[in-house]
Amino acid sequence: MDKLAYEADGTIVINRVKVHTAFHGPIESGLMKMCVIGLGNHQGAREIHRYGAQGLRERIPLTARQILKHGNILLGIAITENAYEETARLKAVRPEHFESEEAELLTWVRTHMPKLPLEQLDVLLIEEFGKHISGTGMDVNIIGRLKIPPEPEPKAPSITSIVLLDLSDASHGNANGMGLADVITRQFFEKIDFQATYENIRTTGFLERGKMPVIDETEQQALECALQPCGLLPAQKAKIVKIQNTLTLGELWVSQTVLHELRKKDFIEITGEIQELPTEGRAKNNLTKMAFL
Repeated sequence: MDKLAYEADGTIVINRVKVHTAFHGPIESGLMKMCVIGLGNHQGAREIHRYGAQGLRERIPLTARQILKHGNILLGIAITENAYEETARLKAVRPEHFESEEAELLTWVRTHMPKLPLEQLDVLLIEEFGKHISGTGMDVNIIGRLKIPPEPEPKAPSITSIVLLDLSDASHGNANGMGLADVITRQFFEKIDFQATYENIRTTGFLERGKMPVIDETEQQALECALQPCGLLPAQKAKIVKIQNTLTLGELWVSQTVLHELRKKDFIEITGEIQELPTEGRAKNNLTKMAFL
């Protein structure tokens, strides 16, 4: 536990309760994790991650119980968000109730988290990737990729190719999680601070997430590359979705094939805005803007 916090008159722990990006269990990312990794600082985070995803699942609750027993934790403030990244609930929690309350809040979060409109896509274009969005730059629970052997991969969604168009300035060059994607642009690559990225990778131990995707000069080339694993599928028939980031799913751009599948859904609104996809080697396709009601 952090020395300054330990020697203080008391410590108040604040964190969002969220689904974790490395493992799943009754306790994931929340007050218990903040006790262990937040108050543990860099060294504490590195030590707990040495046990891998299975170890995190088991040892975060075990370690947090000891901190709550021997530390000076006065109170916890648990924050939950809805599918639009809006604060939904704020709950003050006594230390002795951290574990039980967090498990209950996590169940609520799972049922209210955002998701993509289809469980199978050919290409997902992500405009913004960054640490302020997720510890892995994009939420693994949204994209359906974990890449932590031997942990099983999510069953859905299934996305053939993921393209990252830009690394956010708020990430300060930390591109941890880029290995979850298939293609990045030159613009993304030139913003990477490899020292910061690899220090993050070494801390977590999840090496697959730090591997370099294919680099293409432009969005057009990146999209063409991403379509290659889809075989001879014409661009106008490909299931393509473009999002701002994995936190902002209230509005998104979809290809004509996706639009055809979704237009009968009563929770979808078609705005009518059209964006032409920058493809040359295949038939042209347009993206239509839609929103969740």
